[in-house]
Amino acid sequence: MSLAEPPTRGRVEAERGMRRAIGMLAQEFRLLNDRNVYENIALACRIAGVWEKEEISQRVTPLLEEMGLRSMETLYPGQLSSGEKQRVALARALVRHPRILIADEPTGNLDPPAAAQIFSLMRQYRDRETLVLVATHAEDWTQRHPGRVIRLEQGVVRSDQPGPEPAGSAAPSAVGGI
Repeated sequence: MSLAEPPTRGRVEAERGMRRAIGMLAQEFRLLNDRNVYENIALACRIAGVWEKEEISQRVTPLLEEMGLRSMETLYPGQLSSGEKQRVALARALVRHPRILIADEPTGNLDPPAAAQIFSLMRQYRDRETLVLVATHAEDWTQRHPGRVIRLEQGVVRSDQPGPEPAGSAAPSAVGGI
């Protein structure tokens, strides 16, 4: 979905600049071990061409608060739990204000309480009109997180079940139930 790998057949077409409108959250945290929490999140701004320290701070600081990481901003990945690392990765994916968040097995390495926290945070962004796409193998996941579910098997769409829209929200439904 993120075009990180070429399709095995066919082609993928997207609007010009669409890649910059996508935030990615993977099962592996992909944090840089030589950078602290703040620097790992801010790096996404710099990659997108935002260099002003003031603007970076205006983007990173609210996410530190929302993700419950404010007291950890000077810690390095080796000092964090798996759940904390995934919240840093989520903040990094959201710092550029993407229109789409793609989450590939975002809770595969997390215990149930940390997984619930990640899903809760992603749901908040869905409610703010960010399309959240989640790929997961967890069969019971859709019962716990109702929404649109597109079931794939061997790369083929087997079913597409619309879910209820979030109450009071015009946000698109998410694939996988967020």
